[in-house]
Amino acid sequence: MKEGGLPRYPTFGEWARERYGRRVRKIMVNAGLTCPNRDGTRGTGGCTYCDNNAFSPLLGGTLTEQARQQINRMKKPPGGVVVYLQPYSNTYAPVDKLRELYREAIGIPSTVALAIGTRPDCIDGPILELLDELSTEVDIILETGIQTANDETLRRINRCHTWGESKEAFRLLKNHPGILTVAHLIIGLPGEEEQDMVRTAKEVAGLGPHGIKLHHLQIVRGTRVADEYAKGAIRPLQVEEYVELAVKCIRQFPPGTVLHRLVGEVMGDLLTAPVWSVTKQAVSSRILAEVR
Repeated sequence: MKEGGLPRYPTFGEWARERYGRRVRKIMVNAGLTCPNRDGTRGTGGCTYCDNNAFSPLLGGTLTEQARQQINRMKKPPGGVVVYLQPYSNTYAPVDKLRELYREAIGIPSTVALAIGTRPDCIDGPILELLDELSTEVDIILETGIQTANDETLRRINRCHTWGESKEAFRLLKNHPGILTVAHLIIGLPGEEEQDMVRTAKEVAGLGPHGIKLHHLQIVRGTRVADEYAKGAIRPLQVEEYVELAVKCIRQFPPGTVLHRLVGEVMGDLLTAPVWSVTKQAVSSRILAEVR
């Protein structure tokens, strides 16, 4: 089924082609920032499941140099570029520094959008005013790591923010309609059952995000979650379970919600569990087939 020329739940690629009239590529860059649950402001050690080397390439140089390296490796130049500030919390710096970073990012040739990964406790008025300013030049996509609406789980995974702070961040964002919001959720977090995950999806849907990103809990070697897994305290999801849960969670959101990601992927040989016998694309296709 389609609404307005797009499927009921469009993927990011489908939405981008409709919006920009051409195929765009997302380019991940590293701004060299950190997180408040790493530097001691709110905690140390970061999220228990997190190792950025597991899902982002090792990049060096300026943002422009990082982008150029990736574009040069493409078989043909993209029709447009979404520059994605991904590792750690990319609104966690003084506004003047952020303005310098963001300005460099949107100055990368063929940039149609700037995607910024961050946390709900790193969003405030001055930052949103800066993003409003930039949104008159390119699309601004603010990707916010909520992960769960369960405060007990948030404490267990050392997020060092609350569900209340996620709600407050989206309350502020409602006054800035030029910013496209994306909510990140993790399915299969330690201690959570199906009802917890579906409740999170329903609660987050009530915040009205433009899009969502889903992925399953992945046990990455060297993380604290890997230690829990080794002790038998965590059972990772099998692919059939994940597909079923992802579909149930997506259906809590209204049609038109953009599906920016449906499954995660760990780079290299860092994945301990779950090891699935199907590709990321195959899992995404199964989920899409169900929700549509």
